[in-house]
Amino acid sequence: RGSEAEAEAVTRRQRVAGEPNISGTWRLDKERSERLDPYLHAMGLCQIAIDGHLQKEGATDTYYAIEQTPSMLGIQKHSWSGVSRRDIAFGKTHHEAGQIAKKVSASIRGDAVVVTTDLGQERILQDIKTLEENGTEIKMILQLKTPHEHIEVVRRLVHAEPFPDVVDDHDDDDA
Repeated sequence: RGSEAEAEAVTRRQRVAGEPNISGTWRLDKERSERLDPYLHAMGLCQIAIDGHLQKEGATDTYYAIEQTPSMLGIQKHSWSGVSRRDIAFGKTHHEAGQIAKKVSASIRGDAVVVTTDLGQERILQDIKTLEENGTEIKMILQLKTPHEHIEVVRRLVHAEPFPDVVDDHDDDDA
């Protein structure tokens, strides 16, 4: 299939250039990941909301479908709270509307893919993803910096089979 060959060619070029490529389907490894309590507390959630989040996260798998090209990073997240998607051009600032207006950018720093979110009020969130275990795992470090504290939570993602909700828009229609 043309799109698969193109994707493999992009991956080969990135490997030759020494750039990481985190494309694939990944599942949160709940056993090896740190809890989000400190991060959620720093974001202003009350303890009852944090407890509810942790209970639901413990009962439901979280998946990430990541598509990375030399110019773009697409992340689709499936979790207990629903499905969300972000498409971010590398090297450009993307503005996201919502309850909190955010400025989001993506970059490659050494062996890491980094998504930086300016949450306003002097709060910066960095999501730093690096491949480990010969590309079968991602170490995801969430760093939240505020004027008063620096929170760091390490999460682990393991390679997973594509889940049914992810549709390959590039299937050939040979029938």
